[in-house]
Parts: sequence; C-alpha cells; structure tokens
Amino acid sequence: MMAKRAGKLKLGAREQWLAVSAVVFLILLAADLLVVRPTLRNLDEIDREIVTLEHKLQVNSKALAMRDDVKREWDIHSDRLKPPGSDAITGQILLSVVEELAQNNNVNLKRTNLRDPRPLEFLKEFAVDVQVETKLTDLVYFLYNLQNQTDLLRVNRLDLSAQGGAGGEESAGATDLRGTLVISRVITI
Repeated sequence: MMAKRAGKLKLGAREQWLAVSAVVFLILLAADLLVVRPTLRNLDEIDREIVTLEHKLQVNSKALAMRDDVKREWDIHSDRLKPPGSDAITGQILLSVVEELAQNNNVNLKRTNLRDPRPLEFLKEFAVDVQVETKLTDLVYFLYNLQNQTDLLRVNRLDLSAQGGAGGEESAGATDLRGTLVISRVITI
C-alpha cells in the first residue's frame, strides 16, 4: 500500500492551483518568446518597409505626373531639334540665321567661322565663331533676339572689349564694343 501511495502525490487545492498557474505561466512565456516577439519584430520590419515604400511611391507618382508635362513640353520643342538636312546644310542655316539677326540689329560681323559639328551623347552641337563690332545697345538687342529665336540658339562664350576714340571721346559713327561670340544650336541625331 505504501508503494501505491508513493507513486501518486495528493495535492491540496491551493497546490493544484499554484501548479496550474506555473504551467500556464511557462506556456505563456514560451509562447511570448517563440511566437509573439518574433511576430512583432517582423511586423515592425514590415511597417518600416511600408513607410519606405510609401515614400518611394509618392516620389514616383510625382515623377509620373510630371512625365506628362515633360512630354507635352518636349512635343512643342522636338520639331526644332530635328536636323533640317545634312551637317553642312544645318551649319549654313545656323550661319544665315546669325547673319540675318546681325543685319537686323545693326551688328557689324567682321569674321564668321563655322565649326565642325560636335557629338554630345544623343545630340549634335553646331557652333559658329563670330567677331562683331557694334554699339552696346545694338549688341544687347542682338543677344535678346538671338535667345528668342525659334531655332533654339544660345551664346556659349562672349568676350567683349571697349573701343573708343582718342582721349576717350568717340567720333560720330564709331563703335563702342568689339567682341567674339560662340553661338551654337543643338539638334538630335
């Protein structure tokens, strides 16, 4: 009889309650360590990734919205960037536009030199060196009209020097400025 009793422990109600509480506590602790904490860590990582991706989405949606505006602007100017013909023809057109503008703005062209076309990735740049003698106001109007041309011309370099009469006084009809300009036009290849 003693052997039978030694195999079974008889616990009181309080001890049973404490034992069940300890087992439940250990189960909850194991569940917390093995399930809840890794799940929360993964959810935190997912939340951080969501914030990063939301930011990227906002940036990309702005870029996509701007894409239509850029395409609309490109369509306006793309015809002006297409080559009108061979390199020689394009260079002559550039030279004739510069000469016409100079004549219309009372700018005296002393020398013009057409440069060889220069490739720039998917573009080609045509440039002309120009030596001018003119009054300051005429030069300003020439540069203004050059910038407003539909041929998308630009001045890459402008070197000016003052020119005057003896003793700093100007004679009638003398020019104020002498300068060298590099004017260019960029077209698509």
